[in-house]
Amino acid sequence: MSWLETGASIAEIGTAVVAVGGGTLYAISLVQKRAALERYLKQEWEAKPRRYGPGDNARRTSKHLVAALKMSEEEILRAAFRSKRIRPSPEMDPVTKHAKGVFLEYKPK
Repeated sequence: MSWLETGASIAEIGTAVVAVGGGTLYAISLVQKRAALERYLKQEWEAKPRRYGPGDNARRTSKHLVAALKMSEEEILRAAFRSKRIRPSPEMDPVTKHAKGVFLEYKPK
C-alpha cells in the first residue's frame, strides 16, 4: 500500500468521524432547544396568578418566545413541532380573519 492510498484511507475515516460528530452535536442541540422551550412554556402555564392578567391562558407567540429564549423563530417552531407537549394554534387578525402568527401553548399530560 503506497502513502497515497494510506492518506486516502485516513481522509475517509476522518470524514466519517467529523460527519458523525457533527450530526450528533446537531441532534443534541435540537433536544436541548426543545427541552428549553417546553420548560419555559410549562413555567408560564404553572404561574399562578397569570403573569399577564386574568385572561392570560399561558399561550405565547413565537415573537415572545424569540425574546424570552434567545433563539430564532425557526428554531422555536422546529422545537415546538417536534414536541408532544406543545400545541401550536394560529393567531388570528380580528379584522382580516387571517392567521398573522402562531401561538404556542404547553399541554399537560
